[in-house]
Amino acid sequence: MQSPRLHLNRLDIHALTTKIGINMVTIQINEQYRIRSDTRQFFLEKMANSKDKNGEVIYNPLRSYGTIESAVRMSYRYFLMTSDADGIIELMAESDRIIGELTKAFTPQIKIN
Repeated sequence: MQSPRLHLNRLDIHALTTKIGINMVTIQINEQYRIRSDTRQFFLEKMANSKDKNGEVIYNPLRSYGTIESAVRMSYRYFLMTSDADGIIELMAESDRIIGELTKAFTPQIKIN
């Protein structure tokens, strides 16, 4: 299932990753999931129910991707396929919710003091 309503095209994502630097980036999607990169790939990670010795929350990698574009698109698909939607109407509503969540995660937040 493709996501034609996902408003994050290749140019948007490229511009965002160019501005923030691509070496190591962490994008929090929601409370449980994030996309994290190292110097070679991107990971969809899920929060574990434990913390490390420094008290930091542990995230377990679920999947890895070669590009940020594929990480975002396949995260959408993963969230949709693992949803509890029952029927086409609920699936469409869940799709809209996921798209909103991903769009919000990739929208730069600027705070002025």
